[in-house]
Amino acid sequence: MHSLTIHPARLQGVINVPTSKSLAHRAIICAALAKGESVITNISMSKDIEATIGAMRALGATIITQGTTLYINGNDTFKEDHVTINCNESGSTLRFMVPVALRNKRQVHFTGGGKLGQRPLDVFYDIFDKQGIAYKHKEGVLDLFI
Repeated sequence: MHSLTIHPARLQGVINVPTSKSLAHRAIICAALAKGESVITNISMSKDIEATIGAMRALGATIITQGTTLYINGNDTFKEDHVTINCNESGSTLRFMVPVALRNKRQVHFTGGGKLGQRPLDVFYDIFDKQGIAYKHKEGVLDLFI
């Protein structure tokens, strides 16, 4: 067995910690709901984050991506009619966007791919029924109109 000697020393430098995908979804949505321009830096881009960006764009927000920085203007959010939101395969995008989309007060169509349509949405359907919110959906695929 080899031996190793560790000598104490002061550490210094810079560490760029990867961002939380969950917090990034929330920050994008909040920025798109705010009036004026917001800047979010150090975003770790992924297919799920791109789905949330696309969802907020579909609702009317202007979002410009430059590397890991997003410039988001929410002045026109909710000014679009007959919105289609493609969640791709992002369960987070779908679950965050359903309540946000209800604020639109116009028809919103949710689509997605992969197994996203097989994930249970009964919690939302129960709320829709209790609140008198009109909706229709197909079993086994994500094709939800609210």
